[in-house]
Amino acid sequence: DITIENVLEISKKRPTFIFFKPRKSNKNQNVMKLWEKISSKYMTDKKVVIADFPCLKYPWECSSMNITSLPSIYAFYGPEFHSKYVGKYSFPVVDEWINKMSAIPVKNVTSILDVVTEIEDSTSNESSEPVKFLLTNERDYKEYYDIAYRRNSSNTYLFFNQEDNNERTN
Repeated sequence: DITIENVLEISKKRPTFIFFKPRKSNKNQNVMKLWEKISSKYMTDKKVVIADFPCLKYPWECSSMNITSLPSIYAFYGPEFHSKYVGKYSFPVVDEWINKMSAIPVKNVTSILDVVTEIEDSTSNESSEPVKFLLTNERDYKEYYDIAYRRNSSNTYLFFNQEDNNERTN
């Protein structure tokens, strides 16, 4: 059996996109179909990994990864560095995000700042949605906050610093 740990280990070698699945319902039917379509498109792409994970079946694992809202799509560049998709759940929009995020080489990611820099370089002349990151260590939080503090006010960021006792502060 492949576990979430196996998938995150693979993410050290290539961008890995995980869909954290919601409960099956009429409300979530379109999002589930969207992910099936995305999975079909990228199934043979050797540059990325596409996976889904049932948080309702394994809630403790999602909780330990701070996955609090379902459905959610995350891009992983190793277990420590990830970015959450924020936007409309439509095929063209999610597909474009996956294409942008998959262009970031995992081997060069040593900090969440590497991911931010790559995204900004590729979208410097475009308007974009706010980007949300979960910062998993204090060093990244301080470094990223210091950079964002000096940014122009049109950019919006959400910062989380994970404490040892699993409390989050923003």
